[in-house]
Amino acid sequence: MYDIRQFKPTLYLLVILGITGFAIAAEEPGLWVLAVAGVLLNAWLVRAGRFSPMPRWLSNSITLVAFLFVLMQVMRYAGTPILLIGQFLILLQLIKLFEQRANRDYVQLFVLSFLLMVAAAISTASLAFGTIFLAYVFLDLYAALLFQLKIESEKANAAQTLPGRVNQATLRQDQRYLSRSMRRLTGLVAIVSIVCAVIVFLLFPRGSGAGMFGQLQIHPPEDLTGFNDDVQFNQVAKITQNVDPVATVQVWHDGKKVETGSLRLRGGTVDRYSQGRHGEWQWTRTAPTGRESQVASEATFNDTAAEKVEPAGGTWRQSVALEPIGAKALFSLAGLRSFSPHHDTKIVYTRADETLQRTENLNTGLRYEAVSNNELAPPGVAVTPPGVTITPTYKNPILYNWPQSQQFSPEIRKFAIDPAVSGEIVAQRTQMPVSKVDEDIARNIERYFKTNFSYTLDLTDAADRFVGKDPLAVFVSDTKAGHCEYFAGAMTLACQSLGLQARMVVGFVTDEYNSVGGYFQVRQCHAHTWVEVLTLDHGWMTFEPTSGRELTPNETRNMFQRVKHVFDWLEYKWASSVVAYDGSRRDNLIQQVDNRLMRSAYRGSESFFRLKRWWRNFHLADQAEFWSISSKLLAGIITVMAMVIVAAVAWYLLEQRRIRRLAAKIGLGSLPVPEQIRLAKQLGFFEEMMEVLREHRIVRSRHLTPREFSRSLTYLPVEAFKLVDGLTRVFYRVRYGSARVQPAQQRRLAGAVRKLVDAMKPAAE
Repeated sequence: MYDIRQFKPTLYLLVILGITGFAIAAEEPGLWVLAVAGVLLNAWLVRAGRFSPMPRWLSNSITLVAFLFVLMQVMRYAGTPILLIGQFLILLQLIKLFEQRANRDYVQLFVLSFLLMVAAAISTASLAFGTIFLAYVFLDLYAALLFQLKIESEKANAAQTLPGRVNQATLRQDQRYLSRSMRRLTGLVAIVSIVCAVIVFLLFPRGSGAGMFGQLQIHPPEDLTGFNDDVQFNQVAKITQNVDPVATVQVWHDGKKVETGSLRLRGGTVDRYSQGRHGEWQWTRTAPTGRESQVASEATFNDTAAEKVEPAGGTWRQSVALEPIGAKALFSLAGLRSFSPHHDTKIVYTRADETLQRTENLNTGLRYEAVSNNELAPPGVAVTPPGVTITPTYKNPILYNWPQSQQFSPEIRKFAIDPAVSGEIVAQRTQMPVSKVDEDIARNIERYFKTNFSYTLDLTDAADRFVGKDPLAVFVSDTKAGHCEYFAGAMTLACQSLGLQARMVVGFVTDEYNSVGGYFQVRQCHAHTWVEVLTLDHGWMTFEPTSGRELTPNETRNMFQRVKHVFDWLEYKWASSVVAYDGSRRDNLIQQVDNRLMRSAYRGSESFFRLKRWWRNFHLADQAEFWSISSKLLAGIITVMAMVIVAAVAWYLLEQRRIRRLAAKIGLGSLPVPEQIRLAKQLGFFEEMMEVLREHRIVRSRHLTPREFSRSLTYLPVEAFKLVDGLTRVFYRVRYGSARVQPAQQRRLAGAVRKLVDAMKPAAE
C-alpha cells in the first residue's frame, strides 16, 4: 500500500532526528556517526529487499547485556547517568530496527526516540537543539498520523472478502491526495498546538529545574578556572581552547555605549601559593578571619572616604547576562560601586580585594547590572555597603606581610633579586609594607617577563621537567615559556619575595564585540590571569606580564566571525527571551502589555477630545449660513445614498433576469427558482459553448438531447469534437448528478471554451 512506502522514510528520518538531538546535547559526534550509519544500513537493506529480522533470542540477549552494563556503570558513578541512559536508548533503537516484524516494533521505536529527546532536553537549552526539537515534534505528529492510517488500511484489507480486488481508480485517487491531506492535517494540528503552547508558555512559566535535574545533566555547569578559589596549573590551558560562551556584557561609559576596545573583567583574587596534599601546586585565597556581609538585593558600595576620591575614568555601567557556569564569583570592571541583580540572590562582598560572590554556585543563568569607575580603590579607602558592618576578611584589610606567612623557593628568590629582573632600585626599598619604589620594581619585573619569556599553551615537550618540581620555579629557571597563569603567578611570587604586596587576579579579558547584538561576547577561551601590586602613590595597580597575547582590534574581524556573531546573537536572544523566561518576566510582560493598552486608550481619548475641541472652536460668521450649508450637505449625502441603493437594486434585478433567461436557454425552466439560479451559475460554460457553435451556424434541434447533439457533430475537427463532447459530459454531471463546479474548475472550463473557439477556425475557413 502507498501509506507503507510513505511511513518508512518518515520513521527513519524521525529516528535520525532523535539521535541528532541527543548527540548535540551530549556533544558526541562519534556516537552520532555510528548510530546514523546503523540506521542508514537498515534502510538500505529494507529498500534492497535483503533485510532479514534479527532473531528474538539474539535481540533479547543483547538488550539484557547492555542493560546490565549500564546499571553497573551507574552504580559505580562512572559517567553521567543521562549520558549512559541515552546511549542505551540509541542501542535499543538500533536493535528494534533490525528486528522489526510487526506494528509493535514501530510503536517501541516511537517511544524510544521520544525518551531520547527528553534525555537531551534535560541537559541542554541551546538554540540548535531547540530547532531540531521543534522539527522533531512536527515530524513525530506526521509519523503518528501515518502510522494510524497504516493500521486502519491493514484492518480494511483484512476485512475484504475478496482480497486483491481493489478499485484501481480509487487507489490512484488516494495515492494522489493522501500526501497533501496528511500534510494539511499535520499543519492544522501543529498550528493549534503551537498556539496553545505559546499561551501556556507566556501565562504559566516554569520555574528553575536545576534542583530536580541538576544531577542528571549530561554536561553539568563547570566551575571555571577564572572563578575558582583554588587555581591549579594547566586548568587555564584547558579552558583557553574552549569557545563556549560564558556571558554577554553591554557597557556604557558616561552614558555612551562602548563598542570598541577590550574589557578586563575581574572575577576573584588569589594570594597564597603552596603544595597540596597530593603533590599538586596551586594558588588559594587567604582564608577570611571574620564574618563576611551578605546582601540579599541591590547594594551600593560607597562611603564618605570613597566619595572623596574623584574617579578619573568616569562611570562605567555594565549589563551582564551570565551563563550557568557553576561558580560563585561574579565579574565586573574594577572599582565596583553598585550591583543590581535582576533576581533575588544573596551576595558576599569582600572589601579587601573588591570582589563579589554568590553564596551558592551559579547553576542557573543570572542577569545583573554593575556600575564601576574602572579604577581600584586607593590605599586606606575601604568601600563598604551603607548600613552594613563588615568584619575584615584578611588580617589587614589592605596590607599583607608575605615574608612571614609564605615560603618561596630558592629559584624564585634568585630570580627576583637579579638586577636584570627587578632593577638596582631593590636596594632602596625600605622595610615598610609599601615603599615608594614598589611601582618601579613591579614595572621592571613586568618588562622582563614581556621581553625574555614566550607565551605558549603547549608544554608537552617540557612535561618531564615539571615532574616532582615547583612549576613556577621551573618556569623562571628553565623553560621560560608558558601560558598566562605561569606569567602572572611567577610575577606575583617575585614581588612577594621582595616584600611587595601583590596578588594574582583571575577573570576574563575580551575584545570580541558582537555588532549584531550590540554586546561584548565573553567565552571560556577569554579566561586570563594578571597581577595587582599595591603602590604608595596610586594604590592597587594592574600589571600584565604575559607576552605575546595581544588582542586583535575589533575592526579586523573577518566575514566568518561576523557570520558567527549572527548565530551567537540568535543563541543569546533564545537564552535571554525563551530559556530565561520565568514568573517575574511574565509579570513584566503583562505589565508592558497593560501599559501599552493604557497608552493606546489614552491616545484615542485624547484624539477624540482634540476633535471635539476643534468642532467647538469652529465658528461661522453667520449661524444661519452654517445651518444652511449643513442641511444642504446632509441632503446631498442622503441623495447619493439613495442613488446607490437604487442602482444596487436595479443591478440585482437585471442580474436575476439574465440568469433566469440563461436557465431557460439551458432547459432549467421547470426547476424551482433557487435551483435555476444555482445551476445557471454552474452551467454558464455550456451556454458559452452553444454560443460558439451558433456563431458557426450549428444549432441544436429541440428534439435532440445535449448528448445526442454532441454525438452528431462528428464532422467537426477532432479537437473541436473532443472539446464539445467533454464539456457536454461535465454538463450532465452537474445538471443530473451531484457534482459542483469549483472556482478553479470554472476557470479551466472557460479555458476549454476558448480552445473550442480556436479549434473551430479551420472548419469556418
